[in-house]
Amino acid sequence: MRARVWCAAKLLGFEDFIPPFAGASSDQLLTGVNFASAAAGIREETGQQLGARISFSGQVQNYQSAVQQLVSILGDEDTAAAHLSQCIFTVGMGSNDYLN
Repeated sequence: MRARVWCAAKLLGFEDFIPPFAGASSDQLLTGVNFASAAAGIREETGQQLGARISFSGQVQNYQSAVQQLVSILGDEDTAAAHLSQCIFTVGMGSNDYLN
């Protein structure tokens, strides 16, 4: 799977993988971050037995935090909205909610 992600990233012009949100710098936030968390699901309790993870609602909260950081970095909501309108967003769902 990682090879397919790498190929798609290369075809889109990315030179490297998108960094995780948790440790991203302001510059990385401007070029893209990853909010995903292994073993997470839509339901809050999904994946608890597998260890630390960020639930889907937590990932959405991290996205909201990133938007607020972008507003601060870019100066205002309109500029941040214009920046975000040029971004590619994906949401992947797996089988954790009914397997775990």
